[in-house]
Amino acid sequence: MAVSISQFIGVEPAGHGDYGEGGDDHKPPKQYPLEDIKAATTEKDAFMAVYPMLREEILDHMQNENEMPKEALAWCQEMMDYTVPGGKLNRGMTVVAVHQTLLGRDLNALETAKASVLGWAIEFLQAFFLVADDVMDDSQTRRGQPCWYKLPK
Repeated sequence: MAVSISQFIGVEPAGHGDYGEGGDDHKPPKQYPLEDIKAATTEKDAFMAVYPMLREEILDHMQNENEMPKEALAWCQEMMDYTVPGGKLNRGMTVVAVHQTLLGRDLNALETAKASVLGWAIEFLQAFFLVADDVMDDSQTRRGQPCWYKLPK
């Protein structure tokens, strides 16, 4: 399940020019949630606004490119929602903060969205590490809930 992050980073919102350079043949996301980012009252809310778009893009890719059955898509959505956006999200939000620091100014909504995509990639990776660690250590709970692999199915 490989979805290129470049399809999100090199993208301008609809009606704002081309979709990046360098011969990237990936289609852009449907639309960054720019209005949700602008309306966010905290940095965490702005970061969280990007997650549903990424989840839907991943699921669309799985369905259209890999022809996964609906049951598998539902399982993947449940797994992502259970394991990825929980916790403090410090790693992913740090990406956005570092981008802002490097620019030396506040980020606009589009810049926040693009930095958040990379931050979410780190959060997805961290979620994988945590699930793998739980399995290896035979952990029962994570963040006060049953570990993903312990859920009755």
